[in-house]
Amino acid sequence: MKYFILVLTLLAYTSSQCQNNDLKIEDLNSSLASLNASGGSSKNEFGEFSFSIGQVFTNLNNSSNYNISEGVHQPEEIQMAELLPDPEPSIEISSFPNPVDDYFFIENNSPKIKNLTYQLFDLYGKLMQSGKLQQSTTRINGTRLRSAMYVVNVMEEGRHLKTLKIIKR
Repeated sequence: MKYFILVLTLLAYTSSQCQNNDLKIEDLNSSLASLNASGGSSKNEFGEFSFSIGQVFTNLNNSSNYNISEGVHQPEEIQMAELLPDPEPSIEISSFPNPVDDYFFIENNSPKIKNLTYQLFDLYGKLMQSGKLQQSTTRINGTRLRSAMYVVNVMEEGRHLKTLKIIKR
C-alpha cells in the first residue's frame, strides 16, 4: 500500500511538472522536439555531461480532433573524444632463467628500444652491479652474488623502463 501511494504521488508530481512547460504544437513539429520533466548538466576540465528526463517526439500528426505523436524514441548521440598518444612504447623485456645459478640473461624483444642499461640491486637498495645491454640478449654474471632476491632496473638513456626480480640460488 505504501508503494502504491508513493507511485501515485510521484505520478501526480511528474504530470504537474510536465503541464508547467509551455509546450506549443509548433515546437513539436521540429525533427527532434522533446517534452522534458527534468534535466541537468555538469562540466569540468575533462568534459561536459548533460541529461534530460522526458520523451523525444520524432513526428507529430494533428487535426482538430486529435494529436498523434509517432515514434517516441530516446536519441543516441555519440561524440568521439580525442585519443591521447600512448606515452610509452610496448616494452618487452624479460630475464631468464629464474631462479639463477651462475648466469642469467636479459632479453629485449622491443626493436625500437635501444641504448639500454641495467642496475642490479639487493633488497637493501645497495647497487651490486650495472652495465649496458649490448644485444637483444645479454648475459649477466651472477657468480659473485649471494643467495638472495635481487631487483634489476632496466633503463633507456636514464629513463626507467622496467623492473625485473631475480632470485639467486
